[in-house]
Amino acid sequence: MRTIQQLFDLKGRTALITGGSRGLGLQIAEALGEQGARLVLSARKADELQARRRT
Repeated sequence: MRTIQQLFDLKGRTALITGGSRGLGLQIAEALGEQGARLVLSARKADELQARRRT
């Protein structure tokens, strides 16, 4: 039987999130990132998106 962590393991996957600079989009990005996904975020305001960037 698989654990919840195994079921939601996103290592090696890439997620594209629109509206990723704030609100729900940012929360989704954080959750997917915690599960190992590589993230590609887009937003209308480049400065807000840049402010959220973590490397």
